[in-house]
Amino acid sequence: TSIALGEPVFVELPQLPVGLHTVHVRARAAAEAEAEALGDLDVVMRIREARPWPAGAAPYGPLLVHVDPLAPTLEQLWDGQVDIEARGPAGRSMRCAVLLFENADGKATVTEALPPLAFPLTPERWRAHFEKHFRELKKAQSHYDTAHLCRLQFTAEELGAFTIECEREFAPLRWALRQPGRGPVARLIDDSGAPDLAEVSHFTFERPTVAVQLLSATEHPVDAPGGLYVARQGDFVAGLIALPRIRTLADLAGTVNIDGTSRSAEAVLEAIKIGELWGSARSSGDILSWSKRQQVLSAIVRHVLQLVGGERWAAAEREAEVGADSDLAALKRAVWQRRDQAGIAAALALEVADLAEVDLDARVTRLAELAGGFLLLAPDGSGQGLTDLWLAEFALRLASSPKDAATWAGPELRLATTRLLEIPTLARAARFLVIATDRRLGSQVRPGEVYAGWSWS
Repeated sequence: TSIALGEPVFVELPQLPVGLHTVHVRARAAAEAEAEALGDLDVVMRIREARPWPAGAAPYGPLLVHVDPLAPTLEQLWDGQVDIEARGPAGRSMRCAVLLFENADGKATVTEALPPLAFPLTPERWRAHFEKHFRELKKAQSHYDTAHLCRLQFTAEELGAFTIECEREFAPLRWALRQPGRGPVARLIDDSGAPDLAEVSHFTFERPTVAVQLLSATEHPVDAPGGLYVARQGDFVAGLIALPRIRTLADLAGTVNIDGTSRSAEAVLEAIKIGELWGSARSSGDILSWSKRQQVLSAIVRHVLQLVGGERWAAAEREAEVGADSDLAALKRAVWQRRDQAGIAAALALEVADLAEVDLDARVTRLAELAGGFLLLAPDGSGQGLTDLWLAEFALRLASSPKDAATWAGPELRLATTRLLEIPTLARAARFLVIATDRRLGSQVRPGEVYAGWSWS
């Protein structure tokens, strides 16, 4: 078989009998027999007899583990984006020890033995267990920002053991947060090779769309009220969300304020850009920094939908937010402005209980069907190359997470934004579905979500 350099090749083997088997792989520079030999490889495999495992009956059995992603980073682990599943005999459990290292060859700065985990272990139980028994620990939060490696050591006695190592993601431009006695300091690490210092700007939690340029330096004290620190070096961008030292509850006070702008594609794109910065920035080890980011991202989404959906919609959202519209009736009425479009909101309100239980693809499909039926969209997006299905997904992404909308839309972002401004009912319907689903799920957001049930990763 002729293949290109670096192209993966999958080989399916037939059913093999129990025993040893050797697969011989030979690489040549061309198909001809006399072509230059590049190398030979023998892969030896052992096929063993199947081991019966009557669940709950035998005291012994295999330890079956699934990890996604296969090589998780430290940031993914900390942010709850690592799925760990484990299965074993009923009535048995396993233990996990978590170790943080500032360097791979050094001594662990934090070692914590977590309580036992009964089989079967689901991703949801793992995330809740890790957050409650490790991520919420002050010692873990204080050492996370300087850690390079986290090692998870799972043991289940004679059933087996396994280890997962999560290293800090390498980037040419990145932040590290130190906690000296005088207060947190954001340290910029620039491995881009550029001769000049990176440009650094700061956004506060109270004014998250207003950038203040900082002096170019490698260290920046995190003074009150903290916020987002963004460094730029050529095409590289790195963000860090950090809080100052918290002494009283007043240090956490503050309202997110975003100045209103005119309804235009440029204003929407600028808001999405800011949302992307906040959404992609690394949060510090302090869980409060994650909570503050959630508040900012939620405010940015509301601002985007105010620009697209109009002031009447924004007023209805404010009413729903303070609980005056607990059944979302006013929000449902604000979705449509023409009688022939009223059905889309009514249908979503009737179906939200079912839609909250299905995956995102099913929600996208249903919104596209309703948009086609009630908004009378052209199948090709009025000749602009954007189908109902594509626009429905963009609208839902924008209504739930600006970062995901910008990344997903790519070069079509401007066109999609312009198109959505022309059909704001679709944007309002998408936002209604996002809010209604979040309410239906009790607003219990998972890591990486701004609203419950809307994880696009």
